[in-house]
Amino acid sequence: MNIKKYSAGAILFLSLGMISAAHAQSSVPWTGTWAVAPQQSTIDASFNGLAQQTLRQILHTSIGGSAARVQISNTFGQQPLTVRDVHLAQAVVDSNGGPTSSTIPGTDHVVTFGGFTSVTVPAGQTLASDSIAFVTTPQEDLMVSMYFPTAVDSANVTFHQNGNQNGMFLAAGDVSGSSTINTTSAFSSYFYLTNVDVQNAASPGAVVAIGASITDGLNSTFNTNHRWTNDLSARLNTAGLPIGVINEGISGNDLLRDGAGQAMITRFSRDVLSQPNVKWVIVSDDIINDLSNLPSDQEPSFNSLVAGVQQIMSQGHAAGIKFYCSTLTPNGGRPAAQWSTGAEAIREQINAFFLSPTSGCDGIVDQDTATHDPNMPLQYRASFDSGDHLHPNDAGHQAIANAVNLGLFVPTGIPPIKAPTTSCTALLTGEGLIPDHPLVSCDGRFMLYLQDDGNLVLYFGNTPLWSSGTVGHIPSEATLLADGNFVLYDNNGKVLFQSNTAGLLGQVLDMQNDGNLVLYNGTTATASPVFDTNTCCR
Repeated sequence: MNIKKYSAGAILFLSLGMISAAHAQSSVPWTGTWAVAPQQSTIDASFNGLAQQTLRQILHTSIGGSAARVQISNTFGQQPLTVRDVHLAQAVVDSNGGPTSSTIPGTDHVVTFGGFTSVTVPAGQTLASDSIAFVTTPQEDLMVSMYFPTAVDSANVTFHQNGNQNGMFLAAGDVSGSSTINTTSAFSSYFYLTNVDVQNAASPGAVVAIGASITDGLNSTFNTNHRWTNDLSARLNTAGLPIGVINEGISGNDLLRDGAGQAMITRFSRDVLSQPNVKWVIVSDDIINDLSNLPSDQEPSFNSLVAGVQQIMSQGHAAGIKFYCSTLTPNGGRPAAQWSTGAEAIREQINAFFLSPTSGCDGIVDQDTATHDPNMPLQYRASFDSGDHLHPNDAGHQAIANAVNLGLFVPTGIPPIKAPTTSCTALLTGEGLIPDHPLVSCDGRFMLYLQDDGNLVLYFGNTPLWSSGTVGHIPSEATLLADGNFVLYDNNGKVLFQSNTAGLLGQVLDMQNDGNLVLYNGTTATASPVFDTNTCCR
């Protein structure tokens, strides 16, 4: 079917290379719940150009919605791409949460494009389906199946290389609507499927994480969805923030040079600005690749890298998107041929620039502080290193997700908090105090009190033992952030006081019976203090 043969009254919208059919429109905007960044590749001749085969691909949502749609991309195709009988269903996962080729019976929905079950996507375009009456939930595994009646352009395939799970399956014939299929092949790259979007009236929008292999989840545990973006999505949902998290990482990607995918400065418009309902972008680890595996005299300069960041920052700001800069994670321990002393010097310059008040960044995700060893800051913490001194393991990915202040996604800049879960003595991460709701030691003698004048005071009875020294402000909250930093905010989201313990793994703030307020790096008796008010012992 040619794309022009939509039913009467259908309207086509062309914007940034995506065509969308106006079919059963709703006033609720589409928001991305899952995506991958498109790359160009080829298909081996043994797959017969996918002709007369069904391709089934699993995905993991970030937010739920009352309706869904899928996007099929022919971004790098030189010829039209025809697919038929596209289906969306809930996926069956194994006992470990890993993918299988089956779908849950009774959940299958036919996907149409302009009312048709067959569609031809023009070369260089991406096509969004009609709305599907399919209710989705956060952190849910879905399956998209599509049938290829004829061979694709095998030399110019649109795919995403690192799916980080064996969740893509081929089967002979048209079996898209079958719950179980007899697979002929399983692999870990996505083909032609780039996005699933939902309608969620409560969602304020989506955040796009764009970067390289760290963002792409390389070396996180295979088949488990433990990328830092998955962990961030879980944190947002737990905090009651239904924000879509879109992962546009490409392993090996550079900021300035084409190679593993188009350079970030080239793909930023497509992979960020064209995402539905995008409100924020986190720019991550590409610069590490710009600086890697090069002789010192061929490494890009600090100024050229900053110019590249400023170029895409200007594009983001022009589109009304908040631009959040990520510091670059440590690289100490990599072979000298991969990471030179010159590269390290530029990494440190880039991080200092991002953290400076003149960077233009709307916010910071300090991945460096979150992951480096405090005693050897040029290296990963051993417990966060996947083993190659370049990529974090699952714990490192969680640390990166924890470094994202959820206040970045709230108009006030103040992160949402929970009330203390214990009846006395302690704050856990994500918990906090509001004015006139003190944290009291279990023996009742000591109290950490956030006063209406903005001062956070530790009292022994009526005697102050310690204070934050922040009188003269309108306070909002004092909270233990997920990155281990204890922070006091005013009502405009300005930091009035902080313990400066980000990256030190603080997990519990304890108002002890001896009068000392102590932040510990664990919840067991063997935990060590990383901050205290030095008000022991009474």
